[in-house]
Amino acid sequence: QVLNVSNQSGVTNTTHFSQRKNVESEFTNSFLTQNFPISQETSKDLSTAISTFEEIKKNNNLTDLLEPKKLSMLPLGVAKTIGGIQYTLGISSAKFTPQYTELTAFVKIVIPQFDSSGNAKELFFGANNIKLSHKGGLVGDTNLVLLGDVPIKMNGENLLLVLKGGMNMETGAIQNKTYVTIDCSGFKELGIEADLEFSRKLLEPVDAKYEVIKSGRVKASFKTIVTNWNNILAEVTIPAFQLTDYEGTCFELNKAVIDFSDLYNAKEIEWPKDYQKDYLVPGNENLWRGLYVKSLKIVLPPQFKEKE
Repeated sequence: QVLNVSNQSGVTNTTHFSQRKNVESEFTNSFLTQNFPISQETSKDLSTAISTFEEIKKNNNLTDLLEPKKLSMLPLGVAKTIGGIQYTLGISSAKFTPQYTELTAFVKIVIPQFDSSGNAKELFFGANNIKLSHKGGLVGDTNLVLLGDVPIKMNGENLLLVLKGGMNMETGAIQNKTYVTIDCSGFKELGIEADLEFSRKLLEPVDAKYEVIKSGRVKASFKTIVTNWNNILAEVTIPAFQLTDYEGTCFELNKAVIDFSDLYNAKEIEWPKDYQKDYLVPGNENLWRGLYVKSLKIVLPPQFKEKE
Protein backbone atom coordinates (compact mmCIF):
# COMPACT_ATOMS: atom_id res chain seq x y z
CA GLN A 1 0.00 0.00 0.00
CA VAL A 2 2.47 2.58 -1.24
CA LEU A 3 2.15 5.57 -3.60
CA ASN A 4 5.39 6.83 -5.17
CA VAL A 5 5.33 10.34 -6.74
CA SER A 6 8.38 11.75 -8.54
CA ASN A 7 8.84 15.50 -9.05
CA GLN A 8 10.65 17.17 -11.96
CA SER A 9 14.02 16.87 -10.27
CA GLY A 10 13.61 13.12 -9.99
CA VAL A 11 13.16 13.08 -6.20
CA THR A 12 10.60 10.47 -5.14
CA ASN A 13 8.20 11.14 -2.28
CA THR A 14 6.68 8.00 -0.84
CA THR A 15 3.35 7.92 0.99
CA HIS A 16 2.50 4.75 2.88
CA PHE A 17 -1.23 4.06 3.09
CA SER A 18 -1.54 2.11 6.32
CA GLN A 19 -4.36 1.41 8.72
CA ARG A 20 -4.63 3.51 11.85
CA LYS A 21 -3.27 1.77 14.92
CA ASN A 22 -5.38 0.82 17.95
CA VAL A 23 -8.67 1.82 16.33
CA GLU A 24 -11.53 -0.44 17.37
CA SER A 25 -13.46 -1.95 14.48
CA GLU A 26 -17.07 -0.90 14.13
CA PHE A 27 -17.94 -4.58 13.69
CA THR A 28 -18.18 -5.22 17.42
CA ASN A 29 -20.16 -8.11 18.88
CA SER A 30 -22.91 -5.70 19.94
CA PHE A 31 -23.02 -4.33 16.36
CA LEU A 32 -23.49 -7.84 14.98
CA THR A 33 -26.21 -8.65 17.51
CA GLN A 34 -28.10 -5.45 16.71
CA ASN A 35 -27.77 -5.59 12.92
CA PHE A 36 -28.18 -9.31 12.35
CA PRO A 37 -30.99 -10.42 14.70
CA ILE A 38 -32.19 -14.02 14.60
CA SER A 39 -35.92 -14.51 14.10
CA GLN A 40 -37.89 -16.61 16.57
CA GLU A 41 -38.52 -19.29 13.94
CA THR A 42 -34.85 -19.47 12.92
CA SER A 43 -33.80 -19.54 16.58
CA LYS A 44 -36.03 -22.58 17.11
CA ASP A 45 -34.50 -24.35 14.09
CA LEU A 46 -30.99 -23.54 15.33
CA SER A 47 -31.77 -24.96 18.77
CA THR A 48 -33.02 -28.18 17.16
CA ALA A 49 -29.90 -28.38 15.00
CA ILE A 50 -27.52 -27.85 17.93
CA SER A 51 -29.26 -30.46 20.10
CA THR A 52 -29.24 -32.93 17.17
CA PHE A 53 -25.46 -32.72 16.79
CA GLU A 54 -24.92 -32.86 20.54
CA GLU A 55 -26.86 -36.14 20.67
CA ILE A 56 -24.94 -37.57 17.71
CA LYS A 57 -21.64 -36.73 19.41
CA LYS A 58 -22.81 -38.09 22.76
CA ASN A 59 -23.88 -41.44 21.27
CA ASN A 60 -21.20 -41.50 18.56
CA ASN A 61 -23.98 -42.52 16.17
CA LEU A 62 -22.19 -42.02 12.86
CA THR A 63 -22.30 -43.86 9.55
CA ASP A 64 -20.44 -43.60 6.26
CA LEU A 65 -23.57 -43.91 4.11
CA LEU A 66 -27.17 -42.81 4.62
CA GLU A 67 -29.48 -45.82 4.15
CA PRO A 68 -33.07 -46.58 5.26
CA LYS A 69 -31.99 -49.59 7.35
CA LYS A 70 -29.74 -47.34 9.46
CA LEU A 71 -32.57 -45.05 10.56
CA SER A 72 -33.64 -47.25 13.46
CA MET A 73 -31.75 -45.08 15.95
CA LEU A 74 -31.90 -41.31 15.56
CA PRO A 75 -30.31 -38.82 15.48
CA LEU A 76 -27.85 -40.23 12.96
CA GLY A 77 -24.81 -38.48 11.53
CA VAL A 78 -22.60 -38.67 8.44
CA ALA A 79 -19.28 -36.86 8.88
CA LYS A 80 -16.67 -35.75 6.34
CA THR A 81 -13.42 -33.81 6.62
CA ILE A 82 -12.39 -31.91 3.47
CA GLY A 83 -9.31 -29.72 3.44
CA GLY A 84 -9.20 -29.66 7.23
CA ILE A 85 -12.84 -28.53 7.49
CA GLN A 86 -15.43 -30.78 9.16
CA TYR A 87 -18.86 -31.21 7.55
CA THR A 88 -21.50 -33.22 9.42
CA LEU A 89 -24.94 -34.24 8.17
CA GLY A 90 -27.38 -34.95 11.00
CA ILE A 91 -30.77 -36.68 10.62
CA SER A 92 -33.01 -35.66 13.52
CA SER A 93 -36.30 -37.38 12.56
CA ALA A 94 -37.81 -39.65 9.92
CA LYS A 95 -41.37 -40.17 8.67
CA PHE A 96 -42.00 -43.40 6.78
CA THR A 97 -44.47 -43.45 3.88
CA PRO A 98 -45.22 -46.14 1.23
CA GLN A 99 -43.25 -44.20 -1.41
CA TYR A 100 -40.24 -42.92 0.57
CA THR A 101 -38.91 -41.86 3.95
CA GLU A 102 -39.18 -38.13 4.67
CA LEU A 103 -36.31 -36.75 6.72
CA THR A 104 -35.59 -33.67 8.79
CA ALA A 105 -31.90 -33.00 8.37
CA PHE A 106 -29.26 -30.48 9.35
CA VAL A 107 -25.68 -29.85 8.25
CA LYS A 108 -23.02 -28.33 10.49
CA ILE A 109 -19.80 -26.86 9.06
CA VAL A 110 -17.04 -25.91 11.50
CA ILE A 111 -15.03 -23.12 9.82
CA PRO A 112 -11.62 -21.69 10.89
CA GLN A 113 -13.02 -18.23 11.67
CA PHE A 114 -14.10 -17.44 15.24
CA ASP A 115 -17.37 -16.51 16.92
CA SER A 116 -17.90 -13.84 19.60
CA SER A 117 -16.66 -16.24 22.31
CA GLY A 118 -13.41 -16.99 20.53
CA ASN A 119 -14.48 -20.51 19.49
CA ALA A 120 -14.42 -21.93 15.96
CA LYS A 121 -17.54 -20.68 14.20
CA GLU A 122 -20.24 -23.15 13.23
CA LEU A 123 -22.62 -22.79 10.28
CA PHE A 124 -25.97 -24.59 10.41
CA PHE A 125 -28.22 -25.56 7.50
CA GLY A 126 -31.58 -27.33 7.59
CA ALA A 127 -34.48 -28.81 5.63
CA ASN A 128 -37.64 -30.73 6.53
CA ASN A 129 -38.58 -32.21 3.18
CA ILE A 130 -35.70 -34.51 2.26
CA LYS A 131 -36.88 -37.73 0.61
CA LEU A 132 -34.93 -40.98 0.89
CA SER A 133 -36.11 -43.84 -1.34
CA HIS A 134 -36.69 -47.26 0.23
CA LYS A 135 -34.06 -48.68 -2.11
CA GLY A 136 -31.54 -46.10 -0.97
CA GLY A 137 -30.63 -42.80 -2.61
CA LEU A 138 -32.09 -39.35 -2.22
CA VAL A 139 -35.05 -38.27 -4.35
CA GLY A 140 -34.67 -35.09 -6.39
CA ASP A 141 -32.55 -32.03 -5.55
CA THR A 142 -31.40 -32.21 -1.96
CA ASN A 143 -30.51 -28.80 -0.59
CA LEU A 144 -30.44 -27.47 2.95
CA VAL A 145 -30.68 -23.71 3.54
CA LEU A 146 -28.50 -21.63 5.84
CA LEU A 147 -30.36 -20.89 9.07
CA GLY A 148 -30.32 -17.09 9.20
CA ASP A 149 -27.91 -14.48 7.86
CA VAL A 150 -24.46 -15.16 9.30
CA PRO A 151 -21.89 -12.33 9.71
CA ILE A 152 -18.23 -13.38 9.91
CA LYS A 153 -15.48 -10.93 10.89
CA MET A 154 -12.35 -11.19 8.76
CA ASN A 155 -9.12 -9.33 7.97
CA GLY A 156 -8.50 -8.00 11.45
CA GLU A 157 -12.22 -7.22 11.89
CA ASN A 158 -12.19 -4.54 9.18
CA LEU A 159 -14.02 -6.75 6.71
CA LEU A 160 -17.37 -8.41 7.31
CA LEU A 161 -18.45 -11.42 5.26
CA VAL A 162 -22.23 -11.81 5.51
CA LEU A 163 -23.58 -15.15 4.32
CA LYS A 164 -27.17 -14.68 3.18
CA GLY A 165 -29.65 -17.19 4.57
CA GLY A 166 -32.75 -17.06 6.73
CA MET A 167 -35.07 -19.12 4.53
CA ASN A 168 -37.85 -21.31 5.83
CA MET A 169 -36.84 -24.95 6.25
CA GLU A 170 -40.29 -26.05 5.08
CA THR A 171 -40.02 -24.56 1.57
CA GLY A 172 -36.57 -25.80 0.61
CA ALA A 173 -36.22 -22.80 -1.72
CA ILE A 174 -32.58 -21.81 -2.18
CA GLN A 175 -32.72 -19.12 -4.87
CA ASN A 176 -30.15 -16.39 -4.25
CA LYS A 177 -29.27 -17.76 -0.82
CA THR A 178 -26.55 -19.82 0.88
CA TYR A 179 -27.16 -23.56 0.94
CA VAL A 180 -25.51 -26.98 1.01
CA THR A 181 -26.19 -29.86 -1.34
CA ILE A 182 -25.97 -33.38 0.10
CA ASP A 183 -25.99 -36.95 -1.14
CA CYS A 184 -26.05 -40.25 0.76
CA SER A 185 -22.39 -39.78 1.69
CA GLY A 186 -23.12 -36.42 3.35
CA PHE A 187 -21.85 -33.01 2.23
CA LYS A 188 -21.44 -32.52 -1.55
CA GLU A 189 -21.10 -28.78 -2.25
CA LEU A 190 -21.76 -25.34 -0.83
CA GLY A 191 -23.64 -22.60 -2.68
CA ILE A 192 -22.82 -19.13 -1.37
CA GLU A 193 -24.51 -15.78 -1.70
CA ALA A 194 -22.67 -13.22 0.39
CA ASP A 195 -22.01 -9.54 0.97
CA LEU A 196 -18.60 -8.08 1.75
CA GLU A 197 -18.78 -4.96 3.93
CA PHE A 198 -15.73 -2.80 4.68
CA SER A 199 -15.52 -0.85 7.93
CA ARG A 200 -15.92 2.93 7.51
CA LYS A 201 -12.79 3.24 9.65
CA LEU A 202 -10.92 1.76 6.69
CA LEU A 203 -12.91 2.79 3.57
CA GLU A 204 -15.71 5.29 2.88
CA PRO A 205 -18.11 5.17 -0.09
CA VAL A 206 -18.05 8.12 -2.53
CA ASP A 207 -20.47 9.35 -5.19
CA ALA A 208 -19.84 10.08 -8.90
CA LYS A 209 -18.14 13.37 -7.96
CA TYR A 210 -15.93 11.58 -5.42
CA GLU A 211 -17.72 13.23 -2.51
CA VAL A 212 -18.01 11.09 0.61
CA ILE A 213 -21.40 9.46 1.18
CA LYS A 214 -22.12 10.03 4.85
CA SER A 215 -24.11 6.84 5.48
CA GLY A 216 -23.63 3.19 4.67
CA ARG A 217 -20.43 1.28 3.93
CA VAL A 218 -18.47 0.12 0.92
CA LYS A 219 -20.14 -3.14 -0.01
CA ALA A 220 -19.72 -5.83 -2.65
CA SER A 221 -21.79 -8.95 -3.33
CA PHE A 222 -20.95 -12.29 -4.91
CA LYS A 223 -22.29 -15.76 -5.61
CA THR A 224 -20.31 -18.94 -6.07
CA ILE A 225 -20.48 -22.73 -5.63
CA VAL A 226 -17.58 -24.54 -3.96
CA THR A 227 -16.79 -28.01 -2.68
CA ASN A 228 -14.56 -26.72 0.10
CA TRP A 229 -14.93 -23.72 2.44
CA ASN A 230 -11.19 -23.08 2.01
CA ASN A 231 -11.62 -22.74 -1.76
CA ILE A 232 -13.74 -19.59 -2.16
CA LEU A 233 -12.62 -17.57 -5.19
CA ALA A 234 -15.11 -15.10 -6.67
CA GLU A 235 -15.13 -12.03 -8.88
CA VAL A 236 -16.66 -8.96 -7.25
CA THR A 237 -17.54 -5.40 -8.21
CA ILE A 238 -16.61 -2.83 -5.58
CA PRO A 239 -18.02 0.72 -5.93
CA ALA A 240 -15.72 3.75 -5.78
CA PHE A 241 -14.33 4.49 -2.33
CA GLN A 242 -12.02 6.78 -0.37
CA LEU A 243 -9.33 5.75 2.08
CA THR A 244 -10.68 7.00 5.40
CA ASP A 245 -7.27 8.16 6.65
CA TYR A 246 -6.46 10.02 3.40
CA GLU A 247 -9.24 12.44 2.50
CA GLY A 248 -9.67 12.88 -1.23
CA THR A 249 -7.70 9.77 -2.19
CA CYS A 250 -10.23 7.61 -4.03
CA PHE A 251 -10.07 4.35 -5.93
CA GLU A 252 -12.10 2.71 -8.69
CA LEU A 253 -11.44 -0.96 -9.44
CA ASN A 254 -12.09 -2.35 -12.89
CA LYS A 255 -12.12 -5.98 -11.77
CA ALA A 256 -11.54 -7.50 -8.38
CA VAL A 257 -11.25 -11.11 -7.25
CA ILE A 258 -11.85 -11.99 -3.60
CA ASP A 259 -9.54 -14.86 -2.71
CA PHE A 260 -10.35 -17.00 0.34
CA SER A 261 -8.89 -20.04 -1.41
CA ASP A 262 -5.94 -22.20 -0.38
CA LEU A 263 -6.09 -24.13 -3.66
CA TYR A 264 -6.17 -21.48 -6.38
CA ASN A 265 -5.40 -17.84 -7.16
CA ALA A 266 -7.01 -15.67 -9.84
CA LYS A 267 -5.93 -16.97 -13.28
CA GLU A 268 -4.59 -13.58 -14.36
CA ILE A 269 -2.70 -12.77 -11.16
CA GLU A 270 0.63 -10.98 -11.65
CA TRP A 271 2.82 -10.67 -8.57
CA PRO A 272 4.64 -7.35 -8.01
CA LYS A 273 8.42 -7.37 -8.27
CA ASP A 274 10.04 -9.34 -5.39
CA TYR A 275 6.59 -9.98 -3.82
CA GLN A 276 6.90 -13.75 -4.09
CA LYS A 277 10.42 -13.68 -2.67
CA ASP A 278 9.57 -11.38 0.23
CA TYR A 279 6.07 -12.53 1.20
CA LEU A 280 5.29 -15.98 -0.18
CA VAL A 281 6.61 -19.46 0.53
CA PRO A 282 8.02 -20.85 -2.73
CA GLY A 283 5.70 -23.49 -4.15
CA ASN A 284 2.82 -22.42 -1.88
CA GLU A 285 1.66 -19.30 -3.73
CA ASN A 286 -1.90 -20.67 -3.80
CA LEU A 287 -2.14 -20.18 -0.03
CA TRP A 288 -2.16 -16.41 -0.56
CA ARG A 289 -5.47 -14.79 0.41
CA GLY A 290 -6.73 -11.28 -0.21
CA LEU A 291 -8.26 -8.98 -2.80
CA TYR A 292 -6.62 -9.14 -6.22
CA VAL A 293 -7.13 -6.22 -8.61
CA LYS A 294 -5.95 -6.34 -12.23
CA SER A 295 -5.92 -2.55 -12.62
CA LEU A 296 -7.43 0.48 -10.91
CA LYS A 297 -8.02 4.20 -11.21
CA ILE A 298 -6.68 6.48 -8.47
CA VAL A 299 -8.24 9.89 -7.88
CA LEU A 300 -5.87 12.15 -5.93
CA PRO A 301 -6.83 15.13 -3.72
CA PRO A 302 -7.32 18.59 -5.35
CA GLN A 303 -3.93 19.75 -4.07
CA PHE A 304 -2.26 17.67 -6.79
CA LYS A 305 -3.62 20.12 -9.40
CA GLU A 306 -1.21 22.80 -8.13
CA LYS A 307 2.01 22.81 -10.10
CA GLU A 308 3.99 23.68 -7.00
